[in-house]
Amino acid sequence: MGKKMADKALLPYRPFETALLDQQVMFVQARNIILGALAYLLCLCVSVSPLLHLAGKTFLLPLPTNPILLLWGAWLPNDLHLQPMRLDSIRVTNDIELSFLLLLEFGIYAFCAFFAHRLPERGHYKRIFGVIACGAIVFGLIHVLTPAMLSRDIFVYAGYGRTIVAYHANPYFVTPSAYPQDPITPYDDWRYATSAYGPVWLVICSLWAFLSGSSLLGYFFAFRLFGLAAHLANTWFVAAILKKMGRSPRTVTLGMLLYAWNPLVLFESCQGGHNDTFMVTLMLLGILLGLRAEQHGFARPFHYLPPIIVLTLATMVKFTSAPLLFFFLVLMSRHIYSANLSDPQFNYTKGWRSWKRIFPRVLLATVTSGLVALLCYAPFWIYHSISSIIGSFSSPPSAYYSENSLLRVMYDWVKTYGLPAQTSWMYLPVSALSNHTVWNVINLIALLFALSIGAICLWRTPTMHTMILATLATLALLLVVTPWFFSWYITWLVGLAAISCSSTTLQSTWTRTRQALIAFSLTFSATAFVTYFAAIGGWSGLNWLLMICPPILVFIAFITHRKKLHLQSSATNCTITPSH
Repeated sequence: MGKKMADKALLPYRPFETALLDQQVMFVQARNIILGALAYLLCLCVSVSPLLHLAGKTFLLPLPTNPILLLWGAWLPNDLHLQPMRLDSIRVTNDIELSFLLLLEFGIYAFCAFFAHRLPERGHYKRIFGVIACGAIVFGLIHVLTPAMLSRDIFVYAGYGRTIVAYHANPYFVTPSAYPQDPITPYDDWRYATSAYGPVWLVICSLWAFLSGSSLLGYFFAFRLFGLAAHLANTWFVAAILKKMGRSPRTVTLGMLLYAWNPLVLFESCQGGHNDTFMVTLMLLGILLGLRAEQHGFARPFHYLPPIIVLTLATMVKFTSAPLLFFFLVLMSRHIYSANLSDPQFNYTKGWRSWKRIFPRVLLATVTSGLVALLCYAPFWIYHSISSIIGSFSSPPSAYYSENSLLRVMYDWVKTYGLPAQTSWMYLPVSALSNHTVWNVINLIALLFALSIGAICLWRTPTMHTMILATLATLALLLVVTPWFFSWYITWLVGLAAISCSSTTLQSTWTRTRQALIAFSLTFSATAFVTYFAAIGGWSGLNWLLMICPPILVFIAFITHRKKLHLQSSATNCTITPSH
């Protein structure tokens, strides 16, 4: 009897003990995340020196912050004499140093994510949110001030902006090379190509051209700071989406950290200044508005039209966000169909009436999307024929060239060794895989397959979370088979992977798929840096294999992993048999 009374006396103190233990765990893990942030910061500062040696620009050397940033990596050797030619040796040396520092950054990033995952499910996370936000700001500013550019897309954007503002020409039909006297043109790697970007992005380019004039530094800071602002906005949207989905504070923290501190996303957003970051901003905003529409059952146009408009604007930056718009229409149709089935007035023998209710809303959404796209393009299409407008979509280099892909590997192979003899069994596969038209067909088949599977999954499980995973899977498949690839494309996947986080622990096939897609995206964000380094052994095929094989192997490992569930009896189900 005394033992029972003692046990009862201890019961009221158990919640307090649990809360105290959670506070201790949170303090330890938060301390680890802060230490990880400091280590991350040190790696970033040290990496500025090899970046300057690889791709420093003369007009960036007078920046007053250079002495401070270059001080941290001044001890690194500039030349390890690994090649007979001095310039080649310097490049290889700094490639190795930068690769090692990036590996450290991703390792620290992974450990910080691990510590965030080990935080208590509930608690006061305001300070940790602040650490993640402050870290993103400081890391981003270092990238903004780094006096080096591995990619010169900023000046590609500037060239199109100058074409519009300074010369009042149409970048869809006039190339920047038409104005060789412009100070931006020598820095523009795409000066012989018309614009491959949507009209929304051209408007932003025009805005920065109006404000920056002909200043190289003006464009440098304008696009980098805009990329930093978009990166911070995306971090906030990730947190807002996860909260809207009802995720725990721990999951919100993990999602924020996975996006905000991802080394590739920070690099491409704040140093590369790529428009992909802004496209992700519109995608995440559209998803956030879509969650609001889902909660209202897509009942009214003012519920589902705002996400339609925002997602359409995302495609007006780059067309690659179009699958998200398609899946949103499928999700909306399924919800309306379900609402009709649950209506007690509904006659199951006349199911076509449900489709009659779906069609007007989907038609309104589709027409609205089309009108938004037409209004965006209209100023650029006036006074141009339909044939020239169609031709403008196939004129950019991405329509007929290849880069960082299997097609490029095959093209380089044929260029070096030639096609196999027609009597050889290798002739047909090599000739086919080195043909751009064949890869266009492969891309189309992959897209249709992914859209079909995603639509089926959405029809069976009509939730925004399913829509996000379907879009993530579609874009991931396209990036594997695309003939035109650059590392900053992975920012699409990381943004979607961050909002796919869940605290679910059930080991179902769907959960494994979600985990596999997240693991694929984060691994790809690490291996995509291979595109910046010189071809190993002089063969681009090895670089491509190092980039694409690890994420695919990680995906397969996660999708095939089956964790055995060990059922343990709960303390609440235990019964105490009194002794007689």
